[in-house]
Amino acid sequence: MTRPFIVAVDGPSGSGKSSVCAKACEKLGFVYVNTGQVYRCIAWLLGEWGIAEAIESVICERVTQEVPHITWDMTQNRFLYRGRDLTPFLYAESVGQGASRVAKSAAIRKLLLPLQRHIALHTTKAGAVVDGRDIASVVFPDAELKIFMEASLEVRAQRRLEQLQAHGAEADLEELQEQMQDRDHQDATRDVAPMQREHDAVILDTSDMGFEASIDALVALIRERAKTLGISFT
Repeated sequence: MTRPFIVAVDGPSGSGKSSVCAKACEKLGFVYVNTGQVYRCIAWLLGEWGIAEAIESVICERVTQEVPHITWDMTQNRFLYRGRDLTPFLYAESVGQGASRVAKSAAIRKLLLPLQRHIALHTTKAGAVVDGRDIASVVFPDAELKIFMEASLEVRAQRRLEQLQAHGAEADLEELQEQMQDRDHQDATRDVAPMQREHDAVILDTSDMGFEASIDALVALIRERAKTLGISFT
């Protein structure tokens, strides 16, 4: 099987990764894989199972049992657990905070890494855009293109507020900024696979870009790299 063209996109929460990457994939005919949602899935499920505060060995045992039942719907960009769509539960900032705590565990990350790689590498599409916090450094250090997508804290918080409102949730902008700042610190300073920009990653700052402009910028970067590598896709 020919390996798909892999684009690794890292960056902080609210930088536009999920929405921009998903739309860019539609234009390119790629599959989109949101690996950050894997951690959100686990964080939410731990709460459902009542073991969010359990010791690591207990959590790992349960995750090992349940990972085979977590699947990615490539057509709808959503994670399913035993056939149940988890999307409506994953956008709360509390789930994001839980995901950040889960991501600190080297053992849990090791359990989830094969799932993340499998989703991208076994697509029937020409390529995959994979986003998260450590994609270029850990999940796909051999990606054909590495991008670090960023935006100012104020812009990211406003985007998250609009995202939450679109899902029917209430939130306070100032509180969101504080939560995102804390999350950034957690992600950047954790001992295991911290969020960082790889030396060979291209920076894409979307602070002053509208949604469509951000999509076009990402698509242009991907096409440019593919051309450089002599790779052709629709």
